[in-house]
Amino acid sequence: MNILFNKIDTSLCKLNINIIDKKIFIAFSGGPDSVFLLEYILSKINKSKLNNITVLHINHHLRGVESDDDEKFIVNLCNSKNLKLIVEHININDIEKGSIEDRARKLRYRIFAKYSSQYDYLVTGHNMNDTVETMIFNFFRGSGIRGLSGISKIRGKYLRPLLSIKKEEILDFLNKNGIQYRIDSSNINGKYTRNVIRNDIIPYISEKLNLELIERLGSNVELYINERVFIEKHTEKVLDASCISVSNGFCCKTDSLLLLSKFERGEIYRELLKRLGMEGGGDLSFTNETDTILQLSKESYKDFYNKMTIYRVGNRLLFLKGKYSDYFNISEKILSFPFTANFSDNSITISGGNYNVSHKSDKEKIVFINKKFIEDGKIIVRYYKAGDKMAVNYAGKIIEKKLKHIFSSKKIGRIERKNIPIITSLSGEILWITGIIVNPKIIGNDYYIKAENKN
Repeated sequence: MNILFNKIDTSLCKLNINIIDKKIFIAFSGGPDSVFLLEYILSKINKSKLNNITVLHINHHLRGVESDDDEKFIVNLCNSKNLKLIVEHININDIEKGSIEDRARKLRYRIFAKYSSQYDYLVTGHNMNDTVETMIFNFFRGSGIRGLSGISKIRGKYLRPLLSIKKEEILDFLNKNGIQYRIDSSNINGKYTRNVIRNDIIPYISEKLNLELIERLGSNVELYINERVFIEKHTEKVLDASCISVSNGFCCKTDSLLLLSKFERGEIYRELLKRLGMEGGGDLSFTNETDTILQLSKESYKDFYNKMTIYRVGNRLLFLKGKYSDYFNISEKILSFPFTANFSDNSITISGGNYNVSHKSDKEKIVFINKKFIEDGKIIVRYYKAGDKMAVNYAGKIIEKKLKHIFSSKKIGRIERKNIPIITSLSGEILWITGIIVNPKIIGNDYYIKAENKN
């Protein structure tokens, strides 16, 4: 058995992966890495199970005739080996923003996702050189231990079994065995960052320091991965103790966060971004800006990435999907008994002869509403507006008090108060700030509202 194939076997064994009976798509460019990968897989798969293998080629149309010749080479290769082949064509102009490399990668992963139900693993030919190039690229970006971990051997259904093999070993194997492959001329184009790292930086450092840089850095990958796994487990533990899931995001206790180191907080912030569906953000500037909001004693907020809001109120730091302006809702509805309506994440139900009202954020609480305030069996349900006032009991006297002062006294911030349904009479008298306080003037025995915890 070839020594390189043994290395791959060992790597897959450590991952507890056996590809023999799996449905596999091979991301295939026709270059030396994907050709070598195909040779390895064919050495493991019985001919009777070739139907489990599908070659997936994506023609980027970036190199004109050369791209088309790559496709022809792959068609002929797959025909000669009786392999299923899917060819997809992409136009990087379908994505407007980003470098050519970024746009091409995004389009590739769209295609990978398109076929995801048809394979157990999508296998790529990334090798040790690729992961070292990624480490160096991420080092200059300042991406921390995650970036220094290089490329993951497995992520979901994406499998990269060649990360323990150097490019030179792959080329040597193919050339000695007379196996043809294609060369991508764009790999020497100096306008691409990765090419500069591959063709200039790595050879320069290797020569000046008299060391095999690929092998030296490649051997550190597993160490960095182990450190990353430890950090991720610690982060999850600390996050679960400090933050809870709320509607549209997460709420963290500020005193708990402030007891942590800045590094720990940064990891928590990045994990929260990931859980909000924004993986890839969370650089050092994001950590610094979030820390600034955390350490302010007054209510404050900031929009990030045009997709989320970080909001400090009282002793809470909220990470919410959407922009701050998305949380201002002043819609109003006139509702008749009985009714059911949804407002924000609150569900209010009024039904039955006694007009039973449920509000899911309340604890077992019963209040009574005087019949005279329920005009024609109707009420208005709306949200807070600037200038709103409500009758409250103050030292035995009923006085008018602004809702903003009521909210402030209960440490309910500007975003939260915009999402709390308010029940008023048709004439505009505020009867109830749901889950917060009831107008003392309406207490009577004719009608009652029962608020229950519906969680």
